[in-house]
Amino acid sequence: MAEGKQSQNRYLKFDRILADVPCSGDGTTRKNLEIWGKWTPSNGLGLHATQIRILVRALQMLKVGGRVVYSTCSMNPVEDEAVVAAAIERCGGSELISIIDTQDCLPGLKRYAGRKTWSIMDKTGRIWDDWDSVLAQREKGGEDGLGKLSESMFPPKTDLPLDRAMRIYPHSHDTGAFFITILEKKSEIKVKSEEKPLVASEASKEVSADSNGLELKAVPAPNGKPIDPNTQGSSEGPKRTIDDILPEESPAKRIKTEDDRADAITN
Repeated sequence: MAEGKQSQNRYLKFDRILADVPCSGDGTTRKNLEIWGKWTPSNGLGLHATQIRILVRALQMLKVGGRVVYSTCSMNPVEDEAVVAAAIERCGGSELISIIDTQDCLPGLKRYAGRKTWSIMDKTGRIWDDWDSVLAQREKGGEDGLGKLSESMFPPKTDLPLDRAMRIYPHSHDTGAFFITILEKKSEIKVKSEEKPLVASEASKEVSADSNGLELKAVPAPNGKPIDPNTQGSSEGPKRTIDDILPEESPAKRIKTEDDRADAITN
């Protein structure tokens, strides 16, 4: 290496990642009997955004050509196909992230194809077939029962091969239920900003993200003072969120290269 020239940062990325994400667990009702009494539509709705963040982060941490297995023990499309579709869209589309066809894998495994259409139940029990209907209801009757709904929960407008995903039902193998999808990273990705639920009373933050870094911009609070999302320890600062626990776009651990070791010996 030329004297005085700094080596380029190299970040640790992986060939294979398993993203077995937190889920509502409605596929485990055979062994977790308490779920029968505790289940509500809000369970899956509340986990949807977190599941997308985890899957997107896993895709960022992949090498090109690497694969992520996304899995849940839920049969709710909001936690399954909707998450896969939203993550692919945020990462640049099916040209960059592909769903692997596993039809010829494990021939003895009884599986059913992933769903390409579904409806959404809000927390009041109303059924919605598309996002446009939700927007129309918000204009007409306000936010009652709709606060957790977002466009990414509904079937994607682009034709994705979601039927390549696997749904394993309890009666097939005398087990619990599982949803499994294998995604392959075909190129480096630049992640789009996260979709936020349309709640008029909440201020949103702008997120500018790429494959290795995250920039958060200050936004006005209801009192007119700007909030710096990077500020910590202040009593007036923002509350801790999942982003504090799981930094969505933070760079991965840097690997020491042979060039770095040579520099250390020379210096």
